[in-house]
Amino acid sequence: MLGGSASSFEIFVAARVAQGLFAALLAPAALSLLSVTFTEPSERAKAFGIFSALGGAGGAIGLLLGGMLTEWASWRWVMYVNVAFAAPALIGALLLLAKPVITKKPKLDIPGIVVVSAALFAIVYGFAHVESTSWTDPVALGSMIVGAVLLVVFVWLQSKVAHPLLPLRLVLDRTRGGSLAAVFVIGMGMFSIFLFLTYYFAASLGYSPIKTGLAFLPMVAAVVVSSTTMSLLVLPKVGPKIVVSASFLVAAAGMALLTRLELDSTYAAHIMPGMILLGLGLGGVMTTAFQGRPQACTAMTRASPRR
Repeated sequence: MLGGSASSFEIFVAARVAQGLFAALLAPAALSLLSVTFTEPSERAKAFGIFSALGGAGGAIGLLLGGMLTEWASWRWVMYVNVAFAAPALIGALLLLAKPVITKKPKLDIPGIVVVSAALFAIVYGFAHVESTSWTDPVALGSMIVGAVLLVVFVWLQSKVAHPLLPLRLVLDRTRGGSLAAVFVIGMGMFSIFLFLTYYFAASLGYSPIKTGLAFLPMVAAVVVSSTTMSLLVLPKVGPKIVVSASFLVAAAGMALLTRLELDSTYAAHIMPGMILLGLGLGGVMTTAFQGRPQACTAMTRASPRR
């Protein structure tokens, strides 16, 4: 609401910062709820498949909804529409979620939070600055170097503090570390392709905001199909290594097809096949990685009860 009604750039940026802050609180809470609510293997697989499908599809559907609101109403409604999602979620949470009994107040790793936030900001700023300058620009290069150094400091801090923000044992565990790496890589590919194709549809092909959103629907359908079927039908038979490896190859094949786009490329023949392959690969990786993270955490907790 604050962002939609913003009367200045500074207020709008503050609203976006608040959105990012609370999204960071919401994401791990949602995964934790799934892992403790669905304990039976088949039900957990189904739950994480649906979660992955919604996560992958939400970004693309947001492009369609955002295009409609921008074209038919105002950019401000792209912000206001979030209330329509937040209100029923809040009501459902108050009515359906159990209220935990808090006996011990958790301690925050304030130095770790500050250092890793500064590191990620510096790295992202450096990459963003490259777009308007060059890879040798002192500001861009310096920002990325500072960010990398701060990440090293963050890792050192996590090995020293009593209550680390990111316990290193979680990352060093093969299953959980591999799952985190898979989500990280697939996230880079997914959001990068969303941005690139949005620009391509609008600037090169002259699509309207609504038509641009509709163009992403085949990819959304592929993500949903892959996420909901892979965890139930394929993963139990062949295991996560084959599923993740094959899904990455399928996604890479889709991106390889998209690198061949030209100014006169057509949607049905040149764009949609790559998007469908990319969606199938994204869905397969996400649903498998999301299941691997809580399972590894549970296994490690059982192995180390005192921790």
